[in-house]
Amino acid sequence: MQPIFAAIALAALPLTLPVSDKVPVFDVAVSCRAAASAGLSVSESYQSCMNDERSAHDQLVRDWASFAAVDRGRCTAESSGDGLPSYVELLVCLQMSRDAARMRRVPP
Repeated sequence: MQPIFAAIALAALPLTLPVSDKVPVFDVAVSCRAAASAGLSVSESYQSCMNDERSAHDQLVRDWASFAAVDRGRCTAESSGDGLPSYVELLVCLQMSRDAARMRRVPP
């Protein structure tokens, strides 16, 4: 009977998300290059994207602990899962999750 429990436990592992106490490290240059290649002025688009990513990263460093652990794990997975990681996407996901949770708590 024990092999069955082991199989169930192993099958459940992909459902768990690792949660870090620190902002994840993304290679956003890859994402910015991809975004810039779709624009007309590649160098300006790339630099603008990198500036946005740096700003979002700095905000995440300041606010990381204020976001719910479950949201940090889910949003990190969502914002890096397509191979084009983005701090901007991560920050927006976390802010939207936080704001939605606040709206659910506010009585009408």
